[in-house]
Amino acid sequence: MIKQKKVISVKYKIPELTDDDEKTETNETVSKPNIGELITLLFKTRDLAHSKHLSSTSYSEHIALNTLYEDILELTDEFIEAYQGCYGLVEIKIESVESVDDMIEYLKQAKDKIKEYHSETEESFLQNILDEILSLIARTIYKLTYLK
Repeated sequence: MIKQKKVISVKYKIPELTDDDEKTETNETVSKPNIGELITLLFKTRDLAHSKHLSSTSYSEHIALNTLYEDILELTDEFIEAYQGCYGLVEIKIESVESVDDMIEYLKQAKDKIKEYHSETEESFLQNILDEILSLIARTIYKLTYLK
């Protein structure tokens, strides 16, 4: 499983109710999915794909990883902008990445982690962008596995 450092935690506070309001909500801080971890994962995936792309001796792998690193950056940017349009600016930290030996296994683990964020995301338009990212990763796994 991919382990990510906790970068940020996006939280919001439920407003306090006055005496005139129904007391069905409590005043507590509710955690949203940690968007910083997701963004870090997406940037890490992009950086690994670019690194593997440049060192590949296989033309099909070179092309598959080229598509991944170009497209995931555009989709990540789209996701961040849409997210910030809903919840405000988030602090983004880009960590340095270490190479991985098995890119296919890394992508499978990344896909599973992104699915977790997808299931915790309420807005359908954010889910749609994550769907596109998941589709891109699945297509890349296919290309790396079967188009050698």
